[in-house]
Amino acid sequence: MRFGKISETTTHVTTPQDIWKLATYNNAKKLLHNTNLTVNEISNTCGFNSTSHFVTTFKNHVGMSPKKFRDIEF
Repeated sequence: MRFGKISETTTHVTTPQDIWKLATYNNAKKLLHNTNLTVNEISNTCGFNSTSHFVTTFKNHVGMSPKKFRDIEF
């Protein structure tokens, strides 16, 4: 349970589902900035069966749509 304690206190990640979500959206963000893949292709790569579900959950998790995220200059 030590990992859960460390995760909870440092990143607010407490469950395997939280870890999966964090990894999935971090991967999606990297793909959006570093490739020319379409949002549909990124959605499929990240394991989503529905692009609309990916867009909705990405927006809920990140705070903006994948397109807006891609347009941000880093």
